[in-house]
Amino acid sequence: MKPKRMRAMNMTLQSSIKDKILAAQEEALDESARLQKGLDELIERRGDRALNYLDQIWVPLKGDVRTLIMDEAYKSKYSIHP
Repeated sequence: MKPKRMRAMNMTLQSSIKDKILAAQEEALDESARLQKGLDELIERRGDRALNYLDQIWVPLKGDVRTLIMDEAYKSKYSIHP
């Protein structure tokens, strides 16, 4: 039996989506800074100004950024897990 070939795919964020994520992060931090006292140790800022939670980019619930990302994933012709 021949082994199946697999291709690794890497999804890169377009700059407009990344800018929207950064804006949503800033807005969410401004509004709920006092509510996130326990999360301060888990959220860190990287060199590209993005906030990361447990080594992944943090996409806040505020705004429509999550919807944009999911729409992009569903419209893709490749099978991905966002």
